Amino acid sequence: MSRRPALYYRAKAHRDLGQSAASRDGMRQVADGGGRLAPDAARGLAHLARTAGDFPTALPTARTLGWPGRGQRVLGDIHFAHGDMTQAATAYTAARTEAGTPTPANKPSPRPTSPSPLHSPPPPAPTGRSPTPNSSWPDSTNAPPP
Repeated sequence: MSRRPALYYRAKAHRDLGQSAASRDGMRQVADGGGRLAPDAARGLAHLARTAGDFPTALPTARTLGWPGRGQRVLGDIHFAHGDMTQAATAYTAARTEAGTPTPANKPSPRPTSPSPLHSPPPPAPTGRSPTPNSSWPDSTNAPPP
């Protein structure tokens, strides 16, 4: 049985814990060793390089990622981090095209069937009447019972 899956998931755990050097070492071993997790490890290396600000390493790594659209998406992330929104949008569009996903013009976006629990209803429409006086007014009908 191969140790690569364990090594890959341990490297991911190191990344999640902020231990970038250990994560990079594990990802490098998995990427260099080939196998089914090698493309994921290469993407992990690109992500680690990007978050560390090592863009000279992240750019060429992103261009070698094997899944359709994956490399373009990582390039979009890199351009976005640099504040180059035009290049980021171009890369994200290319990623969507490469991956073969339908564009919003070809497929309507899914609509929620029920309102989100975080969505609050709109405020009531104004009635044109003045607000109800509070109980401190002497002629108030809203005064508390004696």
